[in-house]
Amino acid sequence: MPAFHLSITQWIAFASAMFTLASVTVAVVAARFSYRQNYGWKPVILVLSPRFEGTEGDYTARIDFEIWNRRKYPVVIHLLEVELSRSKLNYSEALTSHPWYMSHNKLVHREHVRLDPADHHVFEAWAQFKKHTPEDQTVRINVSYFDPVANKREKLTTRQSIQIRRNEFTEPS
Repeated sequence: MPAFHLSITQWIAFASAMFTLASVTVAVVAARFSYRQNYGWKPVILVLSPRFEGTEGDYTARIDFEIWNRRKYPVVIHLLEVELSRSKLNYSEALTSHPWYMSHNKLVHREHVRLDPADHHVFEAWAQFKKHTPEDQTVRINVSYFDPVANKREKLTTRQSIQIRRNEFTEPS
């Protein structure tokens, strides 16, 4: 006689517990899928092309990025901040015809932009910085947006590491 012996009622109880656990798992997965189908995913930031140009003295950093709304409803972008690590922005160059302004060594964009569902918007940030900037840069982009369904402000952050080599600096034409 085997040492591990179960009666038929114990097998039924065990099978019932396993089926209950399986149906709870299926219900949780179905609820998660239905939530994503109804509300979508958080917006994302995609850095397109960080470029560095310049001659002796001052250099220009240009960062092109886009924000994709993956929600099923519109969101409103309130604030964009672009920060170059270890760079000293040149405040002598005015950004008169540019929607960005400098604040505490960051580029800030405060114009509200509405993103419809499954829509995107391209932003171009640029700034002058000083010659003695280190070779390695990290571009950090912070985005604050209003989510009307959650009725609160949300924040997105992305970091992009950039290796700057001297031959990448090009003379403007």
